[in-house]
Amino acid sequence: MIYLGIALLLTSAIASPVYNAYNNAVSSDDYMGYRLPGTQIPSNYKLNIVVGKDVIENKKNTFDGMVEITFKVKKVGDEKLDYIKLHTPSEKTSEVKLKNDKAAEVKIKAHEFNKTSSIMTINLESELDPKMTYVLSMSYTGNVDSKSMYGLYRSSFKNDKNETDYLLTTQFEPVYARWAFPCFDEPKFKATFDISITHPKGYSVLSNTLPVDDPKENGDDQLTTTFKTTPKISTYLIAFIVSHFTCTQGENIDTNVIHQVCSRGESSANRLLAANWGKLILNAFEDYTGVIYNQTGLLKMHQVAIPDFGAGAMENWGLVTYRERLVLYDEKESSDLDKQSIVSVIAHEFTHQWFGDLVTCNWWNDIFLNEGFAAYFQYIILTQVAEASPWQVEKQMIVDQLQPVLVDDAASSSKALTAIAATPDEVNAKFNTIAYNKGASIIRMMENIIGSDNFKKGVTKYLQNKQFSNAVPSDLLSAMEEQATKANLPEDTSLTKVMQNWLNVPGYPVVTVTQRGNGIILKQNRFLYDKINPSSKSIWMIPISYTVPSDEKKFDTAPKAWLSTSSIPIKNVFKNNSDWVIVNNKQGAFYRVQYANSLWKRIADQLMHDHTKIDVLNRAQIIDDLFNFARADNQMKYSQAFQHLNYLGNETEYFPWVSALHSLNFLLTRVGDHTTLGVSLKLKVVELIGGVYSTLSFEKDDSKLSLQRDLIFNAACKYGAEDCIKNVTTLFETYKTTGK
Repeated sequence: MIYLGIALLLTSAIASPVYNAYNNAVSSDDYMGYRLPGTQIPSNYKLNIVVGKDVIENKKNTFDGMVEITFKVKKVGDEKLDYIKLHTPSEKTSEVKLKNDKAAEVKIKAHEFNKTSSIMTINLESELDPKMTYVLSMSYTGNVDSKSMYGLYRSSFKNDKNETDYLLTTQFEPVYARWAFPCFDEPKFKATFDISITHPKGYSVLSNTLPVDDPKENGDDQLTTTFKTTPKISTYLIAFIVSHFTCTQGENIDTNVIHQVCSRGESSANRLLAANWGKLILNAFEDYTGVIYNQTGLLKMHQVAIPDFGAGAMENWGLVTYRERLVLYDEKESSDLDKQSIVSVIAHEFTHQWFGDLVTCNWWNDIFLNEGFAAYFQYIILTQVAEASPWQVEKQMIVDQLQPVLVDDAASSSKALTAIAATPDEVNAKFNTIAYNKGASIIRMMENIIGSDNFKKGVTKYLQNKQFSNAVPSDLLSAMEEQATKANLPEDTSLTKVMQNWLNVPGYPVVTVTQRGNGIILKQNRFLYDKINPSSKSIWMIPISYTVPSDEKKFDTAPKAWLSTSSIPIKNVFKNNSDWVIVNNKQGAFYRVQYANSLWKRIADQLMHDHTKIDVLNRAQIIDDLFNFARADNQMKYSQAFQHLNYLGNETEYFPWVSALHSLNFLLTRVGDHTTLGVSLKLKVVELIGGVYSTLSFEKDDSKLSLQRDLIFNAACKYGAEDCIKNVTTLFETYKTTGK
C-alpha cells in the first residue's frame, strides 16, 4: 500500500496513515489477545455480499453477507480443539453451523464476540479432529463505513449531470477485511476465495479475478456477479467495487493479461497513460523475476481510480485501487512531474503483485518485506523500461527515500525494521518511513554487497521458494545467501549475520574517518541528533566502499573492507598524503560519514576545483551529511558546513540540489523568513542557486530537465531571486489573459 502522503511527496518522506480506526492503544504485553491461536487453517472461502440500491445510495448503512469457510485444525501446544476463533464484523451473526467432511454437524455450545479485538469465539461441544476438514457457515450483518474509508465503504462524486453518484469499494489492509466478512484476518492465513456480489441492476462489479459469466438475475431488480476462484491470497488483499464506472483498455495489449483502467465516465480520456505503462511495468517484472503474472492464476489487471480514498493506492491482487490524481493523467493539464509520479505509484503497486501478494510477510512485524521491496522497485524496475530512462530513477531513490529516512531514523525513539506490532494501533503504525524508506535502503545495500546479478537471482529464488505462501526475513536472507560470493562478505561470516543488526536494531551508524599515515582509521557510533552515543552497544557490520583520486575503478559500491567492530584501520589508502577520500560510494549503504577536518577540507577543495571528479550521488551525500551534522548537537557548526559547500554555485546537477534544498528549507523554517538570520540565509541561497538557475529556461524542456526546472525555479522564487519572480509574474499575467 502507498499512503497518500507517500504518493504526493514522492520526492520527500513517506507519511503515516491519515486515519487510525482503532483508538484504544493497548500494550504489546496483550499480544495474544489480538492474535488468532493458529489452530484453524483456512483453505477456501465462499463469500456472498448482498448490497441493495439503498445501501449504495447512502440510505442504509448495513449490508448482509453469507460465508462458508473450509478449514482444517492443528494442535498448538496443549490447547484443546473444542473452539474456533476468527474475526467477524460484529456480533450480528445467525445460522452459524459447522460440518465435517462427512457432512456431519458439529454441535455449537455458544459464541461470544470481543469488540476490542473483533474476534469471535465459537465454543463447541466436542473437539475437532486434525485429520478431518470442516466447513463453517454463517450469515451476518456488516456496516458500510462512511467515515474512515476502511473495510467496505461508500464513495461519491458529481457526474457529468452534476448529480451525486455513489459507489461501494473496499480497503482491507492491514486489519479491515474483518469489517466486511468473517475471516481469519491475519496475513499468514492464505486461502482461495470464491466471491459473489449481489447488487442492483445498472451497476457493475469488479473483484480480484474475472467473472465466471455474465451476471445472473436474482429477482427484485438484483443481479449476482460471481467471480472465478482466486489464487491463495491473504484476506487484506481481497477487494471488490460496485459502481457505474467504465473501463479503458491499453494500446497493443497482449491476450495473456487483460489491462484496464476504470474510473467515473467523465475521466475516461485520462486513463490511457496508466493502462499503457501498467503493461510495460508488468512485463518488466516478469522479465526481472522470471515469475509470470498470468501463471499465478490471474488473467487480468484492473487499475481503478476511487474518488474518496484514504490510502494513496492499494495493491489488491489483480485490482489495484488509487486516488484519482495518482492514476489519471490529463495530457493537456498534467505536468511531466505528474506523469512520473503516476508511473512511480503504478510501479510501487505492481511490485506488490510479487512482493506482498504472491509472497506475503508472515506478520506485520516484517512489513518491510512487502513495503521495502515496493519502495525500492518503484525506482529499480523502471530502469528496465526504456521509456523511463530520462528520469534517472535509480538516482532519485537516494534523495527521495534514503536521505529523508536517515533524518527520521536519527531520533532516539526510532524503532527497528522488525519491531513487534501486536495491536491494530501498532500494526497501523508500522506503515511508516522505516518500513518503506529504510526497508528500501537496506535492500539496496544488500544488493550492493552481493552484486546486482546475484541479487536478481536471489529475488527469483525467494519468490519461487515462497510463492502463494508467507515469508520472514530469514527466508529472504537464505535465498540471497545461496547467491552471495564469499569475497564480498567478512571472513567466516554469513549474509544473515551481516544483516542482523540492520534489521533488528533501531537507528544506524555514523562512520568517522581520520587519517593515519597513508591509511585511514574508521570508527562507528550510532548517529543521533541529540548526541553521538558512545555508550551504545549496537555494532553494525558496515560495508566499506571508498574512492581516492588514483583509483582506476572509482565509486564502485562493492565493499572493499568491513567495519565489524567499533574501529578498524585500513592501510595503503592514499598514494599521496594530500589526496581526498570518499567513503560509502554512491551512498550505497545506510550510514553517514564524518571526516576529520583536514579530510573535509580536501573534499571541499576538490569540489571547488572540479566537482565532477566526485560522483554526483556522493556530492548529494556530502551535502546531506554536512547539514545534518550541523543540525545535530556538537558535531559541526553551520558556518563550517556552508564553508565546505560554497561549490554549490557551480553545481548544475539535480540530485545535489535536492539534498541541499531539503536542508536549507528546514533551516529557513527554523530561523524564520524575516529574521536577520533568515534574510542572510535567503541571500546566500540566491547567490548559490544563480549558477544552475541560469542554465534553465522557463520554456518547457525535455522531461530529463522537468524535475530540475521545478526544483530550481520553486527554490529561486521562494528565496527571493528577482529574475525568477519577474518571470513567474509575466507568466501569470499571460495566463490570465490567454488561459495558457
